[in-house]
Amino acid sequence: MSYYRDVARGLVAGQSVVTKFGYNKDLDTGASGETIRPQGGLYVPPTAAETLNVVSTSAADDNGSTGCQYLRIQGLDADYKEVTEDIFMDGTTIVTTTNSFIAVNRCVGIFFGTGQTNAGVITATQSSSGKVLGYIVAGVGITQQCIYTIPVDHEAQLNKLHLEALRIAGGSSPRVQFIYNTYVPESNGIYKTIDETIDTAVNNTYILDIPYASETAHKTTIWIDAVTTANDTAVTGRFYLNQYPRNIQ
Repeated sequence: MSYYRDVARGLVAGQSVVTKFGYNKDLDTGASGETIRPQGGLYVPPTAAETLNVVSTSAADDNGSTGCQYLRIQGLDADYKEVTEDIFMDGTTIVTTTNSFIAVNRCVGIFFGTGQTNAGVITATQSSSGKVLGYIVAGVGITQQCIYTIPVDHEAQLNKLHLEALRIAGGSSPRVQFIYNTYVPESNGIYKTIDETIDTAVNNTYILDIPYASETAHKTTIWIDAVTTANDTAVTGRFYLNQYPRNIQ
């Protein structure tokens, strides 16, 4: 534990802790399930970098207004290099980023008005493909998506996985299957490396500690899907990675 605390504090050169968290409060039945992210649906990794169209459903998310005024987008460019862009919000009017993104690892409000959070739903959508890469629920202030792409020339190890499921309507106790996916662009392959099921009649939580995890290659995208046996199921997920420079010899 002291080692991971030191990494998180920036005391171990070249290494960092990545924490990803997300939820889907309205998971419905379906053979393919949905990704753990607020907007639902299945995540499909983008194949090209594009500028992002950023907009809110509320006019209050505007520079000088009461909602989110200033937004930070953290992601990767066409070469999977880390890129961060800060933009002034313009309410329900689209603001297009200067940079192109093939992945968004986080969107977060960095300055708010008197409302102290985002008033509406904020989306960051690829300008050509129409893929939504960032989605902030009203009143949350930060993306809640169990999706992460590893930057170029870095590798990562999965240290811990925390999953929860709960039925939010009706009286049944669903079984929820969780699938940990990795997409490697260099092979164009999607690999399902963890597949676990929670029976909510027995428990609601699954925790996996991995002391000797194998390396996940650079440019790999990680995300978690969930499949339920009952509509109106709420699922949450969180995973922790130790990220470090790629060992090139």
